[in-house]
Parts: sequence; C-alpha cells; structure tokens
Amino acid sequence: MYKTTVWRIANKACVLLAIVFLFACNHSTEHPHKLVMADSAFMQGDFQLGKALLEASKNKVESNEIESVKEYIQLLQLEQLFLLGKGADISLAIADSLCHYFSKKENAQDKYAKSLLFMGEVMYRNNDYPAALKLCLEAKELAEKNKDNRCLSLIYRKIGDVYYSQRLFKESEPNYRKFYQLAIANKDTLRMALAACCMGDMCIFNQQIDSIIYYFHRSIDLGKGLQQEKDIVPYVRSKLCDIYIQLEEYDKALEIMPHDSLNDGNWAYWHYGQNHVDSAVYYFQKILGRFKWQGEVETLQMLARLEEQRGNLKASLDYHTRLAAAQDSLKAQLQREETLRMEARHHYESLQQERQLLEQKTKSLLHLVVLMVIVVVAVALIAVLIWRSNKQREREAQARQKMLENKRQEQQRLSQQQLEENRRQLETLEQQLAEARQQNDTQATERLQMETDVLKSQNQNIEARERRKEALLVELKQTALYQRLKAPANGTKRMAEVEWHQLGKQLDDIYDLKNRLLSLAKLSETELRICYLLKIGVPPTEIADILCKSKGAISLARKRMYWKLTAKNDKAEKLDELIADF
Repeated sequence: MYKTTVWRIANKACVLLAIVFLFACNHSTEHPHKLVMADSAFMQGDFQLGKALLEASKNKVESNEIESVKEYIQLLQLEQLFLLGKGADISLAIADSLCHYFSKKENAQDKYAKSLLFMGEVMYRNNDYPAALKLCLEAKELAEKNKDNRCLSLIYRKIGDVYYSQRLFKESEPNYRKFYQLAIANKDTLRMALAACCMGDMCIFNQQIDSIIYYFHRSIDLGKGLQQEKDIVPYVRSKLCDIYIQLEEYDKALEIMPHDSLNDGNWAYWHYGQNHVDSAVYYFQKILGRFKWQGEVETLQMLARLEEQRGNLKASLDYHTRLAAAQDSLKAQLQREETLRMEARHHYESLQQERQLLEQKTKSLLHLVVLMVIVVVAVALIAVLIWRSNKQREREAQARQKMLENKRQEQQRLSQQQLEENRRQLETLEQQLAEARQQNDTQATERLQMETDVLKSQNQNIEARERRKEALLVELKQTALYQRLKAPANGTKRMAEVEWHQLGKQLDDIYDLKNRLLSLAKLSETELRICYLLKIGVPPTEIADILCKSKGAISLARKRMYWKLTAKNDKAEKLDELIADF
C-alpha cells in the first residue's frame, strides 16, 4: 500500500512538472513567434497584419525583461518605417544602438544586416551618401552570406537609390536590375512593382522607348490590388503619361491621365502639344513654384513663350525676368551638384580601387588562364554572332527582294488580265458593230464604235503605263544610288540631300508615292524617307544606319506610321507590307 501511494504521488508530480514545462515553453515563445510573423508580414507588404502583431507583442512585453525581444521589437518598428517609405522618421540613435547590439550576437546576422540597412537609410536621408553606401555594401555582404534574398532585394534597391541621387546612373542600373530579378525570384509582387518602376527610370536615361513603356505598364499591373496601390499606381501612371506626351502619342496619354495634382504638369504639356494655349497657360501656372531648379526654369520658359503667343507681352516680360533669376539659381545649384557628384565619383572610385587591390591579392596564374580562355571564347562567339547576323541580313534582303519581285509580277499579271478582258470585250463589240452596220442601225453603230474606241484607248494606256513603269524601274535599278543602297552592309550608306531628292523623284515618277501617302495622312520628311527606303526593299536595320537613328526608333516610327495610314495598331512589319503593296 505504501509503494502504491508513493507511485501515485510520483505520477502526479511528473504530470504537474510537464504542465509547468509546457506552459513555460509556450509563454517564452509566444512573443518571438508573433514577432517573426510580424516580420514576415512586413516583408510581404501586409502592413496591417504586421502592425497588429507588433502592437500585440509590444503591449505584452512591456513588463518583460527579455532584452532580445525588446531589441527585436525596435528593429521591426524601424523596418515598418523603412518599408512604408518613412525613412526620415527613423531615429539615428535607435538605429545605431541596434547595429551595436546585433553585431555582438552570434545568431543574429540577418538582424544585423537590417540594422545596417536602416542606418544607411538615415545617412541617405541626411545626404551623407558615402556613409550610406558603405553601410549598404556591408549589409549586402551579410545578406549574401545568409542567403536572405528578401533583405538583399531591399539592399540592392537602396544602393541603386544612393547612386541615382548622385546621378551615377551607370552604377545604379545593375543594382536596380538585381533588385528586379530578386523580386521576381521571391515572387514578391510589391517589390516587383517597385522594381519595374526603377527599371523604367533606367530605360529613360538609356532612351529605350519600348522598354520604358513595358516596365511602367508592368509596374501598374503589378501594383493594382496591393495595399500600397494608391502609392504606386498613380505615380507610375503619371510617369507613363509623360513618356506618351514626349512621344506625341496624345491619345494614349489621354486614356490613362486623370485630373489630379500629380498630373498637372502632364496636362500642361498635353495641352501645349495640342496647341490649346489658354489651357496650357492655366496648367503651367498651377505647377509654377512646385518644382525646384530645372523644373522651375522649364515652367517659366514655357509660360513666357505661351504668353508671347497670346500677345500678352507684359506677362511674358515678367516671366522672362523671373526666368533669369531662376536660371542663375539653377546654375549655382548645378555647380553644387557637380561638386557633390565629383566627390561621389571620387569616393566610388576609391572603393573600387580598394576592392580591386583585395581581388588582386587573391588572384593567381590559374585565374589569368581562365580569363584568357573566356576572352578567346567570347571573341569566337562574337565573331560567330557577327557572321550569323550578316548572313541573316543577307537572307532578309533576298527575301524582301523576292517579295518585291513577286509583287511586281502580280501587278503585271493583273494588267495582262485586264488587257485580255478588254480584248475579249473588243471582239464582242466588233461583232456587234458589224451586225449593227448590216442592219443600218446608226445609233447602235455610233454607240458601239465609241465603246470600242474607249476600250482600245484603255488598252493602249495600260500597255504604255506598264512599258513606262518597267523602263523607269530599270533606270532606277541601274543608278549608282540604288546599287549602293542594295549592296551588302559593308560600311555607311548615309545619303546627301541631293540623293534623297533623286530617289524621291524617281519613286514618285513610278508610283506617285509621296502624293498618295500624304493624301492618307500627314507624314514628316523623315517618315517619307523611311517609306522610300522600304519601297525599294532596304531592311529596317540598314534604314536605322542611313537615317542615323536607333533600331528601336525606326520600329516605333513604323508602328506610328501604320497607325496614321490605317488607324490600326499593329506590328511594324505591317507597314513594310503596306508600302510594298503600293
């Protein structure tokens, strides 16, 4: 009986200890678990959930003496401000203390990387770009070591921002591109929307029109439905409207441009492009004073010009006076920016030199051999690509020439069919004429004789036109200019004004090309020249070289011309087919 009693007491004690242990475990892990969930919510863009979890943990931990939990809460508070774009509210003292605290923790390298990033944000907001860059690069090394791709994407963006603010666009582009790639890899829609906007900004400076439009549309589509939609979509849409207005695609800009203060500048230039002088003045006056330096100078220039167009010389003179003062301020600002940019460039080059010295110490003969092999392979690949590109151009030229020849033969066949049809009708009319003469039907005889003469005249005109056209085509193909344009692309084919006049005159003699195109739409001289070159079968890649334009600009111009001529949006190749059919 004594043994049984002892056994029961022991069992109850074990159960009680287990309950106490479980309660202690749950109590000790409740706060970190919620904080981790809040951290994850913030990084995924769910700020409402993250804020609720953070507040719940903060209220419960006020009486708790666990230092690590309190520091983690402070880190998440800074993270919330950073991700919401409120970096100016981040406390320098708190960020600095977090950096010192987490730098001493063994298993807190991810939190240390974030602390460095937030510290870099503070320096960035204070225009201390060298310090911000140094902190962000240190954070990048830690995040790469921890393979924390979400944090790494934020760091790459901030590094890009630091370079961008110093107008070091060449250095900012690879960081923004890495930000975009990591956002896609993480399937992070919020960051993908922001990164697409950054990529669009980079394409503006590289003048990649199609890429600009693609990335801005991509950013708008990704931003829809997010909690931050109102912070992303209107801003990117305003940028896209600006691009459309610069491209003079006013209808596209009008479709997506709302009437709000964010788009007042776009409306000003839209009305200016449409020659709505009064409306343009109204919107330029609205934005006057909103922008600094360059924006203020451009606004004053536009207002002075528009008031002069309206005949309001007094107002125009007043704007010119203000413009002179604004230009002086702009000049001084540009000088300051140039000084800061030179300092930033010097700092960047110093960092690069330090990195290069470190890399040189670790290099060996094997690396040099590998580098030489890579260079040889790269040169071989480039040679192969150039050879294949030349072959492809030759095939395209041959195919285009064959298409034009088929079109010409088809036109000849249709002319021959018309001639044959007219001859058959002539035979019938001559039989009817003979019968009418036998019957002494004077009226029928005269009518049939007139119809016969008309058909003979038509046949003679068709035959004469075909002979003239063939002769003019032969004459065109024998010219030195035509043979130079149709020769393989071994050098520049740029043309003088006299040659443009000669080519246009010969094509107009054959096809009446200029008058027929201008009867359909208003085309610029450059657009007409593109049509001339397409008509004789010059590939678009060579047209770009002849006109000193980029391939993207020629493609965009062909799309725009096709829309002007047919009121349809389609591929640039459709214009090539349309011109070939003329």
